[in-house]
Amino acid sequence: MGRREDGGPYAPGEAYPLGGYAVLAGVYGTATALAALSLRRSGRPLPSGVPPWDVLVLGMATYKVSRL
Repeated sequence: MGRREDGGPYAPGEAYPLGGYAVLAGVYGTATALAALSLRRSGRPLPSGVPPWDVLVLGMATYKVSRL
């Protein structure tokens, strides 16, 4: 990949283009809040604990997604 002569959107003194990240964070927050609200309204109890195997699998999945 070549280097742009004008420095692109990340040139010193230029604002970072963070609008897309803000939209994604808003969508994630809204989806999480709706999921929590629907779980609360359903009346189902939350599990009392998380098995170690689930923590390990979630950690590996998080690592793999972050590497993408």
